[in-house]
Amino acid sequence: SERHNPDAEVRDEFQSGGGAAWIVLLNLTGEYPIADYTLLGRLLCVVSSICAIGVFAIPTGICADGFGAVMDERDEKAEKRANNPVMCLKCQRNVDEMNGVKLPVGLDKAVEVVLKEAEEDTVELVEPPETLRQWVFQILNSKTELGDLVEKATLAVIVLNIVCFIISTEKSVMKAHPSWVGWFDTIEWITMILFTAEYGLRIWSCVENPKLHEPTCLGDTPHINHATSFYSIVDLLAILPFWIDVALPSINIMP
Repeated sequence: SERHNPDAEVRDEFQSGGGAAWIVLLNLTGEYPIADYTLLGRLLCVVSSICAIGVFAIPTGICADGFGAVMDERDEKAEKRANNPVMCLKCQRNVDEMNGVKLPVGLDKAVEVVLKEAEEDTVELVEPPETLRQWVFQILNSKTELGDLVEKATLAVIVLNIVCFIISTEKSVMKAHPSWVGWFDTIEWITMILFTAEYGLRIWSCVENPKLHEPTCLGDTPHINHATSFYSIVDLLAILPFWIDVALPSINIMP
């Protein structure tokens, strides 16, 4: 939105992905740099700031508050343990002193350790798929070993796409290596086709998720529930500009 801003200072900051990265990071922290943005740029800044507050600032505060509560509870337990030490039934000596206060042998800590180990050893039982849609759902939601591999491959493709996009916006690099343009275009097409296929398969297989069958005013609509979820909207926004640019090149959404 700002690559063709009438203000030269603003326009120069948004000529490449790398050059604009610091401003984007400021928006993701909830900051709003004062500049003569275009109307579309201002709207995008407002939306990104709101998302930053909801996705980063508020969860960070909640996590910090929760961490503080856990530490307070830990200190309280330690204080109670110091005032009421665990004594050995045979020799009547302080168990903590016998172990150099290194091993958590208190009953409350022992129960906590056992529960934690049991939780780590718990493996979700996945029933064998009976249909192709169930198989696709299990893979896309990492419920099988193949699903874990697909998830890691998807993350690798996302990173590749981002790196190629940033490099392609650096005019000095592309001028020195003009042959890279064709490679980047090919990578962009392949990754966008993969992302679009993944989005479509998630919409198609979402009926296998029992959590999405909550009735709404439209009835039992798992497809709508999935399509209107936060991560599904993010996936759609990631692929939609590319296909709009392909269908309507005169709009010139993509750089």
